[in-house]
Amino acid sequence: MEQAFFVAKRIKRLIEEHPIRIGEDSIKVTASFGISSCPNSMIKTAEEMITAADKALYEAKKFGRNRIASCEDIFMQNNAYLGPLVF
Repeated sequence: MEQAFFVAKRIKRLIEEHPIRIGEDSIKVTASFGISSCPNSMIKTAEEMITAADKALYEAKKFGRNRIASCEDIFMQNNAYLGPLVF
């Protein structure tokens, strides 16, 4: 998970630092990322992994632009999902 955050932060920074040029104009672009992991978790299939990352992405967007969110497999004693972590 740590490596995924490192890569996402690097890509996010590169996107921020390089506006898109259209003729004489330049447009600042930002990106949000959703990250999921599966070691020792309830995620068993690739589809579940993508769904978890997608939920994390929507959580990142909920908190604004240019965010990274992680859909950690954090469970309470009854295995209830607590939700993604947003950075």
